[in-house]
Amino acid sequence: MNTTILTSIVHEITEFYDVRDRSRKGAGSPHMKYMFFNCKNTITLGLKSVLLAGVLFFGSPSGAHGQSGCRMTPPIFKVASEIRGLRIQKKVPCKRHSKKRVEKYLRETVDEKVNPAKLESEEIVYKLIGLIPEDYEYKEGMIELYLSSLGGYYEPGKKLFVMADWLPDGMQANVIAHELTHALQDQHFSLESFIDPNSNNSDSMVARSALVEGDATAVMLDYSRRLSGRPSIATEQVVSQRILNSLGSSNSPTFQAAPKSLQALMTFPYKEGLVFAHALMREGGYDMVSRAFQEPPRSSREILHPEEYLTRVRGNRKASLISPPETLEALPKVYEDRIGEFGLRALFSNYIGSSRQREEIAAGLSDDVIALYQKEDQRSLYWQLEWDSSKDKDTFVKYFEILTGKKLKRYRQGRKYELQRKLRFQYRMEPRVLTLYFYDER
Repeated sequence: MNTTILTSIVHEITEFYDVRDRSRKGAGSPHMKYMFFNCKNTITLGLKSVLLAGVLFFGSPSGAHGQSGCRMTPPIFKVASEIRGLRIQKKVPCKRHSKKRVEKYLRETVDEKVNPAKLESEEIVYKLIGLIPEDYEYKEGMIELYLSSLGGYYEPGKKLFVMADWLPDGMQANVIAHELTHALQDQHFSLESFIDPNSNNSDSMVARSALVEGDATAVMLDYSRRLSGRPSIATEQVVSQRILNSLGSSNSPTFQAAPKSLQALMTFPYKEGLVFAHALMREGGYDMVSRAFQEPPRSSREILHPEEYLTRVRGNRKASLISPPETLEALPKVYEDRIGEFGLRALFSNYIGSSRQREEIAAGLSDDVIALYQKEDQRSLYWQLEWDSSKDKDTFVKYFEILTGKKLKRYRQGRKYELQRKLRFQYRMEPRVLTLYFYDER
């Protein structure tokens, strides 16, 4: 699982702690810090997809590191199955691995599952649009980011649950409940085919990752609540802000040092994924969550706005996607992807501190497509963004102009202008569509 779920989820996921007893006992709850990460499509929107699927992280924990974890797996698996309403089809082996062995797994997973050419192009694109800094080592940075906080993971290929051998005893039960929910998902919905790290629609894969991680996080919370005699989170109108704050932060030094955009992308599947899963549970319990694996969310927009997903599923509407040209100024297309509504929010998190402003910037994005064209040392980038209204498009343009220092309407459309050293741009604007062209002249 890939998200930095961390900070004391004190009243919500503490072991055997019932808030209703607090006034009588006068005792505080155990202070537990969590960090979860999803593994597929958000950070590198492609590399991240692979690293996030089924990986659970924690933040700077303290406590005893015993050997009890794997022995707890069978009974917790049974409870998770009951909560989720999915039958256990096969037992899942549990192993404890060292940090060195886990790092080896992460590197092998990236090398085996992600096309090297796609990874290289993805890094180029993210740097050109400002999603990650020019000097950031994308692959190494992502692996270090995950390794710094990983607590366990489920491996769909080997049908195996691995727990980090440095995970404190007090965190093991929740990690097991979360990761074995991934095992149930895999047994019923096949996680390997559900998330494709080489898809040319990262936004869609990010949405699927959010479903996977949000579902597992909900089961983990319900598992803890059951132990303390509390009902499912589905009985509550909204997800506790305390939990959401915990899911959206981490005290890991490596996490804190990472670009804000990557922090946002890593926590998205857990934080926004939980809100999405909760909305489905309010609509029809865990059965509705299971239905979402058959009719997956198509974009991060549907995760951010669950009502749009539910409306589409009820009406069975089909999506209409825009496409980039196959060549651009005689250069062949080597990479294509979609950034999506949350991808835009993440991009601007590097430059704008207000979450409300970031939401305003990305609101109303109905579709986008970004493509890299390259031949030898020549590169061009094409990015078309389509909005629900001209007002939504104009809001994005306003902030884009602040970001780049260029007032688009002062320049003639279709003509090249210098954006920064060795980088030039063109644009074309229509009522609801903005098309940007970047030329990397290095």
